[in-house]
Amino acid sequence: MPLKFNGQSEELEGDGWSPLAPARRSPAGSCRSRSSVCWIGAVALCLGLLLLSVILVAHTTNKVNQWDAKYTDLMEQLWKGQDGQPAEQNMLRAPPSNLTRELKVMQNQHNTLAASLDRLQEELNRLNVNRTDLIQLDARCSNMIYELSKSKKNLTAEQEQLKTQFNNLTGEMEALQKQYDSVVASRDQLQEEFDRLNPKSNVTERMCPSSWIKFGNKCYFVSPSSQKKNYANSRKDCQSRGGDLVKITSRLELDFVKTHRAIAWIGLTRAEDGHSWVWVDGTTLENHEFWQDGEPNNADMEEDCVEISREASAWNDVPCSRSFSWVCES
Repeated sequence: MPLKFNGQSEELEGDGWSPLAPARRSPAGSCRSRSSVCWIGAVALCLGLLLLSVILVAHTTNKVNQWDAKYTDLMEQLWKGQDGQPAEQNMLRAPPSNLTRELKVMQNQHNTLAASLDRLQEELNRLNVNRTDLIQLDARCSNMIYELSKSKKNLTAEQEQLKTQFNNLTGEMEALQKQYDSVVASRDQLQEEFDRLNPKSNVTERMCPSSWIKFGNKCYFVSPSSQKKNYANSRKDCQSRGGDLVKITSRLELDFVKTHRAIAWIGLTRAEDGHSWVWVDGTTLENHEFWQDGEPNNADMEEDCVEISREASAWNDVPCSRSFSWVCES
């Protein structure tokens, strides 16, 4: 490479100048060599500074570009925010039609609920009035129930008193009936004894009341065919006529009684012991030959009275509640 120093040039070839060559040159040459080194150092320094400046400029430029991008994005966001605010304000200032419709619906619902509330209030007032009436009615009913309870207690007490009186009267009636039966039995015995002691008196005909039938030395009343009574009422009818239900003591008398009615009550009932039988005059049945075959059997467990059958020509035990004709004896 050709180099020039102070206007003079030399070609460095072969054994030309070398920085490491021994200092064999003249003072002028030595000065030129040092000057070249200084220029080279200055140029290298400038190049280093230039490179450093380029690096710094590049780095600064990159940072500036980054900040510029961030600034641009920020400005765009701010402009977008400013552009959206009027629209939102317009939306808030002017409600959409659907909100208006909902507001009207809610207003209608409010009016409906208010009307319903008024009706419920009226119904509540009416129910309060009815409740007051019901409370008063309940009080009256309670008083009536209390009075009825008192009346029931009084009636129960009176009923017990009447029942006691009835039982007493029944006992008295039964005692009188027994006395009456004893008197009738005594009368019949006296009459038989009188007839036995005075045979001539049998010639005298005994007079029977009207509607009665005379048979032997007795008078008999046969109930009308159209009338039927139970045992107790049949006996009461005989007693009201001055007699009692017939007491059959012989086959002859049985045949006489059966000819008048198909079935009729006679004065024979079951005794309190449940086994023996007694006549209305209080005497016990001794002759059992006039029962039907298989009788008495108490089939209904309450057959305590006796009827005579024309067809069977014998006696049969039956419930006293049944209704038949009856035959009285005097």
